[in-house]
Amino acid sequence: MLAGPASGIRHLTRQAAALGVTASTLNAAHALHTPVMAPCAAPLRSVLAQFRFGPSRLRLVSTVTARDLTPQDDIAAI
Repeated sequence: MLAGPASGIRHLTRQAAALGVTASTLNAAHALHTPVMAPCAAPLRSVLAQFRFGPSRLRLVSTVTARDLTPQDDIAAI
């Protein structure tokens, strides 16, 4: 998965197609999964620290660690 300016992603998609590699784009309002969001981590962590998270009733997989979250995980820290 890649993120960046739309023009750059379109260029990369064309380059991939020229090499015979299939690529598709997804429209997204924010690149929440990229390092671009790093400056937001500390402010978000301070907000999340104000909440007490209970055990989830559903399986949760961290987009940061790529593993299942357990009740022992500190969601605000992750």
